[in-house]
Amino acid sequence: KTAGNDPNFIENGSGFIREDVQGRNIDRSKEAISADYETHGSTADSLNRQKLKCRKKVAGLVDKNGTTIELFTGMGNLTNAVYLPIAKKCIMVEMNPKYVAFLKNKFPEDQIEVFNMNNEEFVANHLENINQEDVTLIDFDAFGATAKLITSFFKKFKVTRKIGVCITDGIGARMCFYSRDKTKSADEL
Repeated sequence: KTAGNDPNFIENGSGFIREDVQGRNIDRSKEAISADYETHGSTADSLNRQKLKCRKKVAGLVDKNGTTIELFTGMGNLTNAVYLPIAKKCIMVEMNPKYVAFLKNKFPEDQIEVFNMNNEEFVANHLENINQEDVTLIDFDAFGATAKLITSFFKKFKVTRKIGVCITDGIGARMCFYSRDKTKSADEL
């Protein structure tokens, strides 16, 4: 049984596995919060081992029981695996309404705050309203270059204590995505 219209995702009894380009099976169903690829898209297979290892290391260095801010939450895989266990509160920013509904159903209501918007809008209109003294970790993980977002974030956020900052710069992935459309790629760059 394949997942959705993607023949690379096949069901193996415990969830969906992805067959990579060399034909090897990569089972990430136990890492992902949802193995429902058809409903939730590729994020069900998106918990990268290296990213997970890096985030866990940073989370281990910050004060526990603070607030984490994840500026591109997706399905909440990192929140589930790393941030929820160490945080008093997790602020999650996600644009996709389907994912927002999933997050609100999946996580404890008293421990999360979900914003259904893009991360630039969150920084511009909501960052000032959170208690910045409680923030212990910020995750900048976006589909595209993060430099602009980081700059605008720290113009409004005053660091007053040791915090963890995780950055994934997705400009490489974005360029691959636009490789078929040179006009969009040029505009983006």
